[in-house]
Amino acid sequence: MQTVLASNFDKHHLIPKASKPNTGDKVLNGYINSIANYVIISSDDNKNLIKDIPVEDYLSHIKDAVDGRFNEILEANLINPVIVNELITNKAKYDNLTRAELFKKLLEDRAEKLAELGNKFMKSL
Repeated sequence: MQTVLASNFDKHHLIPKASKPNTGDKVLNGYINSIANYVIISSDDNKNLIKDIPVEDYLSHIKDAVDGRFNEILEANLINPVIVNELITNKAKYDNLTRAELFKKLLEDRAEKLAELGNKFMKSL
């Protein structure tokens, strides 16, 4: 993974459109293109490390690459590490609908955190 300061950036879907579970279409309607589903990532990592890889797999790859700082990085990006680690650890036991429900929970949690941060900023003006 590149050093952040030396990178160009892309906006990336945390839950990419292509990985939306088929049976979870109705569950995730309105979430895939929400601001809660966008993260900023280096262009190189976006194109070379996580393109067309299932969510759980690219998150697992990132977890392995950051030497024990995974939860800290998730929290800094307002992403719930409990849900992400559940997805990574138990991915084989979940059907598509269960995955969609966990994705939805992850995005709802992040949307709430983004709203809180935005409200705090607005009150500081």
